[in-house]
Amino acid sequence: MMNDTKKYFINILSSFLNNTSPATPDNIDWEELYKIANIHSLTAIAANQIMLLPAEKQPPKNILTKFKQQLGYTLISYNNKDKIVSRISSTFENNKIPFIFVKGTCLRELYPIKELRTSGDIDIYVKDKDFAVGRQLLIELGYNLIIDNTNICEYEIGKELIELHSESDYDNIYFSNIFEHADKITPYEYRLNLEEHLLFVLMHIAKHMGSYGAGVRMFMDIDVIIRKIDNFNYDKFIKKCEENNISVLAKTAFSLCNLWFNTPVKSEHNFYTDSNFNTSFISTVIDGGSFGYQTRNTGDYYISNNISSNGEINFTTKVKAILQMFFPKKELLQNQFKYCKKYPVLLPIAWIHKIINGIFKNSKHSWSTINRIAKADSSAADYAELIKELEL
Repeated sequence: MMNDTKKYFINILSSFLNNTSPATPDNIDWEELYKIANIHSLTAIAANQIMLLPAEKQPPKNILTKFKQQLGYTLISYNNKDKIVSRISSTFENNKIPFIFVKGTCLRELYPIKELRTSGDIDIYVKDKDFAVGRQLLIELGYNLIIDNTNICEYEIGKELIELHSESDYDNIYFSNIFEHADKITPYEYRLNLEEHLLFVLMHIAKHMGSYGAGVRMFMDIDVIIRKIDNFNYDKFIKKCEENNISVLAKTAFSLCNLWFNTPVKSEHNFYTDSNFNTSFISTVIDGGSFGYQTRNTGDYYISNNISSNGEINFTTKVKAILQMFFPKKELLQNQFKYCKKYPVLLPIAWIHKIINGIFKNSKHSWSTINRIAKADSSAADYAELIKELEL
């Protein structure tokens, strides 16, 4: 449910996007608001807006200090990321590797104060043929390789994360060759135009909604993109969404942005009605945090995937969920274990490898997931119904 504190959280975000002063707070639990802003990585924006309030209307000093600290950390992170982006860009340019930055690295430029748009990592795409070279170049730059999969490598440097994607790592087949949808802005750097990036963001939301959830920041990205598009052709864009099976999500997302942020976009879904869908969708976005992990975990994901056609969670559902956990689709194994992609005959070995990792290397996570599956309740069924209604 949207209590007064959650509503005010949305109000201050809207005031930031619309370059207006936030409303005067009334009956606000500042500790709760800080926690909500924190799980969405939006504390810096909230802090910026709160400091526009008259001193007597601001939070108690101890909470205001926490907001200001997060604002400082965000500015430091922005500077660190900016240096990393410049370094990677120069390296790839010098080595004649085409590349595309997506999501936060690009979208922050659209925000009223770009330094306040946080991002969990720096996402960069290269062509499949350049992936191995790009992987090695980032190692040579001194970035610590922590995840090394077939189509994606993750690195860390200090507190910053970098994700290198091959073009085969896509959320929707539409972007199976992302470079075909991008414009060249330097000899080797490409950039998605605003409408293509809007489609990319919606497809990314669809991916996250299909598993755990998508948070408020992703919907703010929709807002800032649409505000920058001249003469946005809604009907034409929705047609493209229909062709890529995300039209219901797109219409719902646009309507929520219109409601929350006064985004200049058509609203086709009525969020003013009291319905299970509206309650579930808004709760998922608000309560789940940036990626839904506050309310759902891997166990919920497996349960939602295996609920019976009548929506029941029974013993068979739970057994299927555990089997899927240890025996995922071959495509997932091939992405995780390079050897079984190169040599498909080794797929059974990869399954055994995954089981061993689950028992010994990731035992804490595995037992937590199994425990969640065993205790699964109607919330997983409700989420599965939400995803069904979104046609994802």
